[in-house]
Amino acid sequence: MSRIKEDSYQPGDLVLICNNPIKNSVSKEQKTANKYMGPYQIQCCTQGGSYILAEMDGSILRHHVAAFRLIPYVQRQDLDSWEHQTESGNDAEDGSDPETTSDSDQELPSSTHSNSSTP
Repeated sequence: MSRIKEDSYQPGDLVLICNNPIKNSVSKEQKTANKYMGPYQIQCCTQGGSYILAEMDGSILRHHVAAFRLIPYVQRQDLDSWEHQTESGNDAEDGSDPETTSDSDQELPSSTHSNSSTP
């Protein structure tokens, strides 16, 4: 599964923050601790490219968060539409349209192994 990268977030978008101290630790806690914190709501983007975030209750976080630490938060009710968008994006990258490609048009790989032994 590839990570979704978004160049910019809009105010009101929901995101998760990567928990770097846990990710960089070498202890057993790394396996069981939460790798992401959130969800948080984007308030605005600073000139340097970091984001000002707010809790879901509206309280603003004390520190700005760098963009590379953020990933989009996908709510469960939006998951089906999100999967459909990512699948259609992957199909466009492949250059093939699954609706126009039929099974009869595809060639099957030929077998290169032979059963007879040659001296």
